[in-house]
Amino acid sequence: MPKTAPWLRSFMLLFIMNSLMWFGVALMIPTLPLFARQLGASQAEVGYLLGGFGVAALLIRPYAGYAYDNYSKKTVLLVSLAALALLMFSHTLAATYLFLFAIRVCHGLVFGFASTGGNVIIADIVPVERRSEMIGHYGLGNTLAMSVGPAIGLFIASAYGFNTMFLSCGAFIAAASLLTIFIDSSRLHNAKRNFTYETAFEPRVLPLSLVVFIVGMFFGGLNTFVAMLGEEIGIFNGGIFFTLNSIGVAIPRLFAGRIQDRRGPRPVIPVGLCSLALGLVVLGLSREIFAFSAAALLTGFGLGIVWPAMQAMVVNMVEPGRRGVALSTYGAAVDVGIAAGAIVLGWVSDLTSLSTMYLVSAAGVIIPFLAFQLYIFPDYERKVAELGERVPAAAAGGGK
Repeated sequence: MPKTAPWLRSFMLLFIMNSLMWFGVALMIPTLPLFARQLGASQAEVGYLLGGFGVAALLIRPYAGYAYDNYSKKTVLLVSLAALALLMFSHTLAATYLFLFAIRVCHGLVFGFASTGGNVIIADIVPVERRSEMIGHYGLGNTLAMSVGPAIGLFIASAYGFNTMFLSCGAFIAAASLLTIFIDSSRLHNAKRNFTYETAFEPRVLPLSLVVFIVGMFFGGLNTFVAMLGEEIGIFNGGIFFTLNSIGVAIPRLFAGRIQDRRGPRPVIPVGLCSLALGLVVLGLSREIFAFSAAALLTGFGLGIVWPAMQAMVVNMVEPGRRGVALSTYGAAVDVGIAAGAIVLGWVSDLTSLSTMYLVSAAGVIIPFLAFQLYIFPDYERKVAELGERVPAAAAGGGK
């Protein structure tokens, strides 16, 4: 990598910004339900609290994609991060469940903007021949934050109280917003279109988004029920799964993107899907800590390949001025898939068992696997070719 690469400084700023933002979010993941229960919320109301955040983030994504495509990306990201920091601080004012619920809905709306911006800017500033690699490296910030943030959040809340924890969340995200000031905006694209259905939704990435939706379902089932499975088989420290899963996610991000940049997504994504399926099989058959841990690493490894690889495909399939809306379409498919997976696979587990549910999920991976091989990849090659020389042959799948 040339030391004088003009985009490298902005990339590093974005990586640190993303890590700080996700760290601030991760601190709150295990502690917010405890805080809500302290305010008198029932178990169902805690679910509404988390669901309200997710629905709000989903509904705002089309507007977020439009904003990043048609206004100053740097400004939109800066304002959304600053607003997110203020909302984190405002949790200290929540004295009732209803007020907390209102904050969380606003939090979801703003997070829909903040979590989209970095990916859009990365796609603009890095060289196309290194786009998949850099998207993978960028996502390491999420992984690292999610691997250690929840445990640190629990420690701060138990040792110093919820208000200190909320202030810590806001401080990390405020620091992230300040870093965006120093990002070079000279390479960023703007489209300047009116807001319409076409500017809020990208049909070119719909087939791939449907595959992402299915993968998101398996991810939703994995995250929602794995701790319960751990308790069923006598592993009461279910947090070990999430730690090892994060390690599994991090490993392929170091090299899979580079392979995709050189040879296209075809050698990469099937490997990720096979690792995910194998991990779900091992999880469904787990009866002790070794298999449980191996399943965490295998599923993490698979998802660490699939998520950034498909995200890079989305970016490569559209014009520069459509990257924001393309990524918001992709993100909405992930959000809906995760929520649907938690519901549908929850029904499956009620009718059968948690172990059977994971075995059913493993069998279901054949759907995105075949869809990618038979339709998604040829469709991707065709759409990339339509864009001409903007994406080199290797990124389109034609590399040797």
